[in-house]
Formats: sequence, C-alpha cells, structure tokens
Amino acid sequence: MTAILFRALWLVTGALAVGGPLAAQTIAQRVGEVRDGRVRMSFAAREGVCGWGEGGRTVNHRWRSDDWENACEGGPVRVVMRIQSGVPTDLDTYIGGRWRTRPDVTDLGDMPAREAAEYLLGLAEDFDDDVGKDAIFPAAMADSVTVWPDLARIAQNDSRPLDIRKQAVFWIGQDTDDGAADVLGDILDSSLEHEIREQAIFALSQHDSDRSTTVLRDFAASRRESRRLRERAIFWLGQEGDEDAAEFLRNLYRETSEKDLKERILFSLSQMREVGNEQWLLGIASDAEESMQLRERAIFWTGQTPNSTAELVDLYDRMTNASLRERLIFALSQQRRDPEAMEKLMDIARGDPDRELRGKAMFWLGQSRDRRAADFLADLINR
Repeated sequence: MTAILFRALWLVTGALAVGGPLAAQTIAQRVGEVRDGRVRMSFAAREGVCGWGEGGRTVNHRWRSDDWENACEGGPVRVVMRIQSGVPTDLDTYIGGRWRTRPDVTDLGDMPAREAAEYLLGLAEDFDDDVGKDAIFPAAMADSVTVWPDLARIAQNDSRPLDIRKQAVFWIGQDTDDGAADVLGDILDSSLEHEIREQAIFALSQHDSDRSTTVLRDFAASRRESRRLRERAIFWLGQEGDEDAAEFLRNLYRETSEKDLKERILFSLSQMREVGNEQWLLGIASDAEESMQLRERAIFWTGQTPNSTAELVDLYDRMTNASLRERLIFALSQQRRDPEAMEKLMDIARGDPDRELRGKAMFWLGQSRDRRAADFLADLINR
C-alpha cells in the first residue's frame, strides 16, 4: 500500500516536476482530491470500437450497409474508478451507454483521449492489483493514440505482475502497426516466462500482418524452442485457413520427426477447409512408412471434416489393415448427413469378410438417428 500511496502522490505533484502533460496532471490532481467515492471520465473511442450496453463491447466490428447500421454505440469510452483514502481501488470500463446519476460521484466529464490514455497507462505501470490490469483496456481503446510502445515497456518489465504483463501483451496484438508485431517477436524471443511467451504467440496470431505470420512460422519451425510452445504456434497457424498456411504446415510435417508436433499439425490441417487437406490427410493414412498412431489420427481428423465421404470410402476399399479399417468405419459414422456414408456402413455390415468389422459397422448404424439405419438393422435381425 505504501508504494501505491507514493504513486498517488506522484501523480498529483511529481508529474509537474518532470514536465508531464498538463491535462494528464489535471486528471491525477482531480482524482487525488477525492478521498472516498467514485470518479468518472469519458473520452473518444478509436475507430471500430463500439459497445452493446450491459458491459458488452466489440472491437473492430462495426457492421453496416448502405441501408442499416447496428445499435452498437461507437463510444465514448467510459471509465469509473472507486476511490478509498485518495487511492483508486477498482476500475470498470464501458463503451457507449449513459451514466446513471449517483450522489457519490465526481464526474470529470469528457477528457482528451490522449491525456486519458496517458493517465491510465500510468496506473498500469505502477499499480500492482486489478486497477493496474484493468486500466490497460480503456487506454487501448482511446481514439488516435498509439499505445503499443508503452504496453511493450510494461510487458517487458519483469517486476510487474504477470496478469498485468499478459494483458499488455494481448493489447499489443490488437494494434495493426508492424512495429507491434516486431515487439511481440522480441517478447517471444527474450522472455523467460512460459505464460508470457504463450500470450505473445496468441497475440501474434491476432495481429493481421505478414510480419506476424513470418514470426509465428519461424518459431513453429525452430527446433531450439520448446515443443509445447511450438504446438501453440502450429495451432494458431492452423486458424489462418488459407492455402499458403496449409502448405507451410504440410512441409513442416515432413521436416519434423517429433510425433507430438506431427499430431498437432494433423489437427491444424483438419481445421482448414477448402484448401485440399482431406486428400493430404488420407495420403498420410495410406502411407505405410508412417506410424500406425499417426495414420489413425489422420483418419480420425478426416472424419471430422464435412464432405469427405467419397475419400473415406475409397480408402476403405483400398485398405487391408483391420485396425485402420475400423478407424475408417468410425470416420464414416461421423458423416451423419451424407447418404453415401450410410450406404457404405450398411454395405460393410452386410457383407464385409471380417466379422468384427461388420459388428463395428452395425454398432455405429445403431447410434444413428437415420430411419434407414433402423430399418436396415431390423431387416438383418429378422433374416
């Protein structure tokens, strides 16, 4: 508490000594004049930020057309702080909406966005509790303010609490500047803390730029990095969903010998639709040089992909390994809305030479809600 009280006094008086912005001092002074109660302020939100009321908010999504615009209000950013003994103890942020009238409130009114952001970033740098963490979001929402360099300083300060640093890393990733991607790469390379590095990977995945993609790919391919973090990078690369990302992951699969990474790549590729990964996955399933476990995983993830029935049927007819055929039966059972999958399961149940495989097909037909499956099983029983 001594450090927090010292910071509160500095915000009120010390900023003058170092030539801090006048408006930011005014915010600090006016907050410092309140011993107990609430302090409110409002400021303009950056483009793309809007609020739904009741605490809901959206960033970078203002749906509109020539005829219609949604009811999500484009600001202002509204911050309320609870003050005890002259020190902020709690901070909440809202976008849009209206303030309710309260007797214990000091309303600073509409403040310049830059000065409000500077004040809030000061809280983030010096308050070790939720006030410091919660001050980052409204600062990042301020109109026409570049905050990622300040957030980078917070994120790279090992003396700051982990939750505050993670919050800073997250909001760096929401900035569109290439410099933000570079600093996230620096954090990923230099941090010794797993959670900070994992947060940097996620932030890079949210930063829509060629630079962030390059950083993530280099990290995923680096053999000197930890397997667990490389898996996270591979997962987020799989969310890109384009052919270029798919090709990178397919090449990485061939280059790595680590089974766990290969499994993660198979999963990530299965999440990319309409880029030809179904055929590639089934190629892995058919490859006798691959381990049985990886071949089985390739079949499983293909089965989770819609409209892959024809490829699964073809592979079943070519496959001789009973264990893999069993996995193919399960994969076909996941193609619930495809009549061809149902027909193949009935064909297996009716005439496959392997009794156990016939039984597996009948089991999965029995789990189906399709009337044809029920009629087919009833006919088998009555024969």
